[in-house]
Amino acid sequence: MREDPSNLDTRFLRNRIRHELLPQLARDYNPGIVEVLCHVAEIAQAEEAHWRIETEETARMLEKGGRGMELPLVKLVQLK
Repeated sequence: MREDPSNLDTRFLRNRIRHELLPQLARDYNPGIVEVLCHVAEIAQAEEAHWRIETEETARMLEKGGRGMELPLVKLVQLK
């Protein structure tokens, strides 16, 4: 495995988060912070995928009407 030397350089925000902030959060607040953040990221990815599908289906439905991009309020309210 190759290690990029820039990964140790704390001038970069991503490295300060990885090498300083996350260890402090684990030490002072929650030892499982990395696992919690990974779980939150998985939820966010699933949400993004869900809403991408929903918006694409809604756009196709609206385009089928032949009237451009009208958005029926009733359909919008029903989206959850």
